[in-house]
Amino acid sequence: MGNNRLLRKIALNHNFLWFAIFLSITIWIIDGFFLAEQGNNVISSGLWFDSLIENLPSIISINISLIMYGLSLIMFLSLVNKGNILPFKAHLTGAIFCLFAAVIFFLHPFQVTTILLPLYIVSLNNLFSTFKNKNSKKKILKISIYIGIGSIIFPWFALLLPIFYIGTGFLGSFSIRSFLAGIIGFTLPFWILYGAGVILENRDIWSSVIDNFYTFQTISLSEIAPFQWGSLALIGIPGLLGIVRFVFLGKEKQSSRGSMNALLFFDLVLTTSVFLFPAYINIIIGLKLISCSIFNAYLWSSSESRFNHFLFWIEIIGFICLILLYFFDTK
Repeated sequence: MGNNRLLRKIALNHNFLWFAIFLSITIWIIDGFFLAEQGNNVISSGLWFDSLIENLPSIISINISLIMYGLSLIMFLSLVNKGNILPFKAHLTGAIFCLFAAVIFFLHPFQVTTILLPLYIVSLNNLFSTFKNKNSKKKILKISIYIGIGSIIFPWFALLLPIFYIGTGFLGSFSIRSFLAGIIGFTLPFWILYGAGVILENRDIWSSVIDNFYTFQTISLSEIAPFQWGSLALIGIPGLLGIVRFVFLGKEKQSSRGSMNALLFFDLVLTTSVFLFPAYINIIIGLKLISCSIFNAYLWSSSESRFNHFLFWIEIIGFICLILLYFFDTK
């Protein structure tokens, strides 16, 4: 019983977030010293954006990324604190997000994922605020603009647009007007990019983006590194258990349930994408941080069972093992 109370205290203690932030920053700093020895940025996803950052010194790269993840954390806390997703405060969810991001070391250098994550969070924020609102075309317009911006950097990010349309169905906010607003919003960043290319008389600005819409990296699942599989398991298994508890035992208010149903669908799509597009597993894991953190926090806060206590210690052991695996692989 005392062990269950320990987990409950952690789930309710706001200082746990500050501890997680401190521990995460410490891990990022230590990893920064290792990355500094490698010289320039070593992350490559086969996208045109990589050519802009490949000569960026690693010590600068990891600091930019840390700032961006700090921004993502603030946006994430704001998203959860609105009260239309989870029936508890955001500190637990934010703490889990911090720890996940800290221990998945391939997310640390500045890369495509670093920019896509805040775009994904702000899109979710706008989506969840459309609950039961048929006149939500302005929100959908904003979402589609964010997805359009992300698609310029990572073209396959565009696949999120129909996924978000389905999300409006879960929230009861889909309408023809919002659908058309989404189409207009998505194309807006591309028209701006095209206009910039015309003004600057540089077709490469346009063609480098469009070419990536029908070319993508292909690798087999066997080429995914053990550390990548371990990272997916660390965030995915607790997230999956939280989903199971939500589906079968959840008794949340209608607005929370609608938002979490949409988030559940997004998480399943992202998980499936790992097997369809294994070359982009790093990007997919980065986006899965949001849903996995939320459902993991949901699991911890909604029950005081012995199983949850067991899972808590398993996660800590997995956390440590992933760190050891990373440093073992880099030797």
